[in-house]
Amino acid sequence: ILPVLTGITQRLDINGNIHMLATMDGISLVEHQKVREFTVNRITERGVILEKGAEHWFVPAPEVRFSLGHGG
Repeated sequence: ILPVLTGITQRLDINGNIHMLATMDGISLVEHQKVREFTVNRITERGVILEKGAEHWFVPAPEVRFSLGHGG
């Protein structure tokens, strides 16, 4: 059973670099961190790619029910 993805957050640092954060099984994760026996390979707005050994899985992002965006 794959970890449950409950959200993806995007943040901008003071240098203008975008960082993605995924919340899986209640844990905030960045790329290359582990959740259970899976490694977070990649985080995008569309979802998370997990890997375990040579296998990969795509976990889609949950449906957005509320979003607070700041336009330019």
